[in-house]
Amino acid sequence: MKWILKIRSVLKVTALFYIVFQFLFLSSLVQLLVWKSHWRRFLQIHWLSLSSRLAIKVLDIHVQVYENEFQNPKSAFIVSNHVSYVDAIILSAVNPCVFVTSHEMREDLFFGSICKLAGCLFVERRNKSNLRGEVSELASVLQAGFSVCVFPEATTGDGEKLLPFRSSLFEGIAEAQKQQQVTSVLPHCLVYEAANGEPLTRELKDSIYYYGEMRFLPQLWKLAALERIEVSLEALGIIEGSDRKELCEQSYQRIRASFEESFSRTGDFVVQKPVHESIGFSI
Repeated sequence: MKWILKIRSVLKVTALFYIVFQFLFLSSLVQLLVWKSHWRRFLQIHWLSLSSRLAIKVLDIHVQVYENEFQNPKSAFIVSNHVSYVDAIILSAVNPCVFVTSHEMREDLFFGSICKLAGCLFVERRNKSNLRGEVSELASVLQAGFSVCVFPEATTGDGEKLLPFRSSLFEGIAEAQKQQQVTSVLPHCLVYEAANGEPLTRELKDSIYYYGEMRFLPQLWKLAALERIEVSLEALGIIEGSDRKELCEQSYQRIRASFEESFSRTGDFVVQKPVHESIGFSI
């Protein structure tokens, strides 16, 4: 039986690298052949979204999305909690968007190549002198009608608590709203609820989460070994305003409240929350 599971894991990992190769190849062609930056980014984020949908099918990830369709704008500044690279795959599959990441990520050979060809924006959070120009670029992408997604914790955590948010990333949306652009902050709470048909133990969490000193390939192998990963993604309503600190604080409070409501812990076990009144669909 174990050898069957190993073969399945090998097939999953092989399929994932094939999806990544296809994405890099076609996005490279877009980069070379499409000169207008707007259309180049549009094609790249939609190709990333399609590739992400294929990836979650391969990984047997089932996403239940809760949102109010009358409050979810076509273009938004999406804010989410962050525990793994899988978060970006899920968010991209649900909604094509431009991700904001760090210059350190850009320098990574594997993830950096994906980010460059996915139309990502890169910010140097440690260098405030460069931040102004990067914020201006973020604001221009929002004004062009793209949804932008940020992880304001600025790193991944172990999922036990929500890390503090960095308000500097909210300057772009604040600037766009000062210029009366129709863009809204839309916080999301992303929760991994079960895998292998059971609530998440610490061991199962560490097969999904990617944080600290974890190495990518061993963690990916653990992820591929899992069956039916259940995920809930809740959109928490629009936040409007032009003060970055206020937008950051409101986003943090909404996500934290939803995050804390989502779990009832006994030891290492996570109990799934009851379904609330909302519109849901599965990918």
